[in-house]
Amino acid sequence: MSALGHISGGHFNAVTFGFFVTRRMEPRLAAAFWFFQLAGAVIAALLLSWLLPQSQTDAVNLGAPAVGSGVSAGAGMVVELILTSYWVGPLIGGALAALAYEHLYLRTLGPEPPGPPETGLEEPRPGDAASI
Repeated sequence: MSALGHISGGHFNAVTFGFFVTRRMEPRLAAAFWFFQLAGAVIAALLLSWLLPQSQTDAVNLGAPAVGSGVSAGAGMVVELILTSYWVGPLIGGALAALAYEHLYLRTLGPEPPGPPETGLEEPRPGDAASI
């Protein structure tokens, strides 16, 4: 994230989800971010498969079994669980980090100070308590 933060603000899927969970991003904008993030990933994968020789792209496929390769039926589920963990883990982590930041860091530590005079609240000045 730090390598591309100066370009995109580091707004990847998990960060977008954190902003969405803490209501700092509207649902339509979050959906647009996710659409373009996923579209960029698909385009990057297509470019890599076009640019790299077949032997190198086979090594990148997470060891996914080929159809009819004699691999047991449970192997597909293992690959699906691996792919799911790559999605679910960062999203949960992004949401937990955003909620912790929101509630532990951005929350005020004391009572809200009285507002300006146009709100109808006047802040007591030194000596006001003694004059009452």
